[in-house]
Amino acid sequence: MATLLTAWTPKILTQVVGVPVPGIKYAVREAAKTFCDETFLWTFTLDRISVVSDTRTYDLTVPVAQNGEVVSILNVKYKPDGADDDEFKRLDPISEKQQDLLDSGSWSFLSSPRPNYFYSDFVNKQINFYQIPTEASASGLLVKVALRPIGPSDDVPDFLLTDFEDEIADGALEVLFGSKAMPWYDPEKMLFHGTLFKDACADGRQKRITGPTNRPMRVRMRNWV
Repeated sequence: MATLLTAWTPKILTQVVGVPVPGIKYAVREAAKTFCDETFLWTFTLDRISVVSDTRTYDLTVPVAQNGEVVSILNVKYKPDGADDDEFKRLDPISEKQQDLLDSGSWSFLSSPRPNYFYSDFVNKQINFYQIPTEASASGLLVKVALRPIGPSDDVPDFLLTDFEDEIADGALEVLFGSKAMPWYDPEKMLFHGTLFKDACADGRQKRITGPTNRPMRVRMRNWV
């Protein structure tokens, strides 16, 4: 399910009088984008991808119904053809730039029966295997990504309203009060709400680690034997 951007209208109009609906939608959308960019809280597991032998590059396709785009790859798993789901193995990321600096120019063309690493193409929303697998694998690639709302979308994921309504409102108010060409421009209020929103993003990053719990998550020290 999804929530319309206009759901934040009451919170916006109590602070900024006279903002038209398009302005509210723009401000909330920008706040939602920034929040998702900063926290990676909107996660989605893509449909399983079939791996073709001797093929390095694979598109990361987000279903249209999600109204989202990839901002980060969180987890990539691979399994050989015919293997059970409990045989998925995580692939570690590598840096294409670093490999070009430290390795020979042919590194990206090396092959093996199965890949060991991946590197990403952010612009084209693709991942590349290293090494290039010489064996095919039906539905052998599983990718989990972080998303953010698409620019023209009129809605956002429900959790942004149910769990972060005030936080997104602060981000939208920062955008509105920072609009110099508008009569409601107010740098002091922009700074106030911007600080609240920045803190909310930091809290959101922590929630990504801890999940829905307030209990301290500590590693228990063990005695040396």
